[in-house]
Amino acid sequence: MDEIDSHLKSRNAYIQGTWVSRVNGQPFAMLSQKKRKVQTKSLATEELGKLSDTLLIVSNNVFDWVNQVVGAES
Repeated sequence: MDEIDSHLKSRNAYIQGTWVSRVNGQPFAMLSQKKRKVQTKSLATEELGKLSDTLLIVSNNVFDWVNQVVGAES
């Protein structure tokens, strides 16, 4: 669960952040407010891909764990 928490926080930052776009609509920076300071983060498609892969793996691990503990019939 600790592993899930850190990845979900990263996911939430991307999903809930405020994105700044170029004139053509291409997002290039995310603004987030932490401790009343604006922080920027560049859009990194490679990072999003890795985060997506990691969340899928962690999600599958949770389902496997539930299946082992509760049983496949539940």
